[in-house]
Amino acid sequence: MQNEYGLDVSCFESKLTQVMRDINCYKPEEMARELFRLAKTANRNIVLESDFLSDIRSDDDHNAALSAFDNLAVKIEAYEQKRWPIDKPTKAQAEEFRAEQSMSGFVSQLPQKYWDAYIKKHPTSNELVGAAFVRTFCDFVADGIHSLPEAD
Repeated sequence: MQNEYGLDVSCFESKLTQVMRDINCYKPEEMARELFRLAKTANRNIVLESDFLSDIRSDDDHNAALSAFDNLAVKIEAYEQKRWPIDKPTKAQAEEFRAEQSMSGFVSQLPQKYWDAYIKKHPTSNELVGAAFVRTFCDFVADGIHSLPEAD
């Protein structure tokens, strides 16, 4: 049975009857959990109101907030993996990725003169991304390494 606001009254009557029957047996954290679950059932957004979010004022508050954050992060990750699954890469994709990563490390350690010369010769290089840029840049360096001026 729902009330005029759409709340399932029979569900809450049943649960609150149980809570009141066993009220002498609840620890404070257990009572808080039961009432929190009821609040979430009534309206999920209510628990985001400032009355339900407290400031962190002690190490215990900090640890509780971190624990809640960790639990939320796990739930978000599980949802995202289910909603937007990522297929395992093929062997060729994995090898290309490893090669790109190792070349990126090599490229990032090159002196600035190589970057300057490359950009001068390829002014639209900012349109290249990822593996395409690394391959083009490495080819340029390999082809022109002997013609570049010595480092100062």
